[in-house]
Amino acid sequence: METNTFKIVNMIIRPFKSEDNSSLLDLEKLCPHGNESYAINADRSPDVTARYKIYNNWNLLVAEEDGKIVGSVGWTVKGQDRKYVYLAEINVHPDFQRGGIASKLLREVEENTEDADHIYCYVVEPNTAARSLFKNLGYSKIRDVKAFILSAYRKMDLDERFKIKKVDENEIPDVVNLLNSYHSNHEHFTHHSPESFKHHLNSILAYGMENFWVAKDENDILACAGLWDCSKVVESYLSKEPFMLKLMGTVYRFLGKFRKTPYLARKGERLKLVFTADHAFKNYDAMASLTAHFNNLLVDWGRNYMMTHVDPDDDLLNIIKGWPHVDTLNMFSKGNKPDSDAFYVDVRDLIP
Repeated sequence: METNTFKIVNMIIRPFKSEDNSSLLDLEKLCPHGNESYAINADRSPDVTARYKIYNNWNLLVAEEDGKIVGSVGWTVKGQDRKYVYLAEINVHPDFQRGGIASKLLREVEENTEDADHIYCYVVEPNTAARSLFKNLGYSKIRDVKAFILSAYRKMDLDERFKIKKVDENEIPDVVNLLNSYHSNHEHFTHHSPESFKHHLNSILAYGMENFWVAKDENDILACAGLWDCSKVVESYLSKEPFMLKLMGTVYRFLGKFRKTPYLARKGERLKLVFTADHAFKNYDAMASLTAHFNNLLVDWGRNYMMTHVDPDDDLLNIIKGWPHVDTLNMFSKGNKPDSDAFYVDVRDLIP
């Protein structure tokens, strides 16, 4: 449990105001995701709410002690028939941690979302403090989500049996049918209509129909997925670099003088992440070729990494499991137990 290291005297929890922006940007820099040896941080300057504006609705609260912002919590409410809450982030200033602020902020979220079926969040596995906090407040770890990261440094061969192209307007109904069929049994997936899917694509900054592709044979769409350049919303960087990653980076940079090698970012360097999103397929080879096409695009664009988040029960895992780097995200939940063992992983939830 949390141990008080100071006495909270005048703390208030209130809604975010635009004039809080710079204070929250400073607070987030002090609260990386990880532990003492491996942590990722994010830069949302100039707008701290950039990550929230990709959702249809969102809420952000701040904790203030004697006029100083010492914590924040943000969430969004999703779902149609069943409402559920995604807890996007919770930050507490290092000087005020272990004083009960995080617990108070989480309880405030729960009180504001009492009509929701459940609350869920993701915690990077090295973050033992966050895992302990959620367990102590009645949250349970219900599964792990894998974040597969591919360094885009060389072109891959494509399967010539498939035509890969950007989606056309007249192909959207077939894409929607494929998505709805592929994810039909996945908890947290909301079935799309052609109109709602186009709205989904176009409502997210740096996504849109122009960044959604299909892989086809002569008659049919066999696979689809999008590429989302999330660096337009938030720029991620390593704030703490593990020794082995640093050592591997040194080796790769030396070998890179003689041949192409995977790229490993250094501490403080922007990661230039591009996420895959909204995948669905009915042919493994077509999806593999589409993934290779994405890699080749990143090489052309000068982007360093392609990241794909996968539920352990997603068939996509069989295609990308050979990718070299994997991070584990613990999914915690509180409330009613989800109906399905398989989850739809909303790519918007996984930006730092």
